[in-house]
Amino acid sequence: MQDIRDYLKLHWSLVAVKQKQLKNALQMAFTAAFSPTAWKLLIAAARSRKQQSKNDNLPKLELISC
Repeated sequence: MQDIRDYLKLHWSLVAVKQKQLKNALQMAFTAAFSPTAWKLLIAAARSRKQQSKNDNLPKLELISC
């Protein structure tokens, strides 16, 4: 669970950097930056999103309907 928490901290710290909130980004990423597993999860998620955009022709399955 700690690796997942660290991954989320890395993710949201990158979001903060993109929004030019450097202080928040540094605070969030400080401890998470030393987790190799969190970095692997972040890279895997980025690759997955990039690959998913190439497969836009795949049929979508609705999991939750409102």
